[in-house]
Amino acid sequence: MKKYLLCRPKGGLNDTLCQIERCWQYAEQHHRTLIVDTTRSCFAGEFSNFFEPAEASDKIVFAQTDELLGVLNNASCFPPEVEGNL
Repeated sequence: MKKYLLCRPKGGLNDTLCQIERCWQYAEQHHRTLIVDTTRSCFAGEFSNFFEPAEASDKIVFAQTDELLGVLNNASCFPPEVEGNL
């Protein structure tokens, strides 16, 4: 079963980048695919419109899709209160 970590950072530019980095490290340590959603952050758009990683990886997704959100909404999650509400 594929495991995901959804990162929706808040704050200014530095805070957003620091939160993404912390999530990235956690995802790598726990063998999860990181999904970065910056549409509600200071970027107000997809992270991939502004930056790209130095090393490409299939373990990180910078642009969310309706299909991917559908997968996440149908998966179990923690905390259970947000299950199906992405």
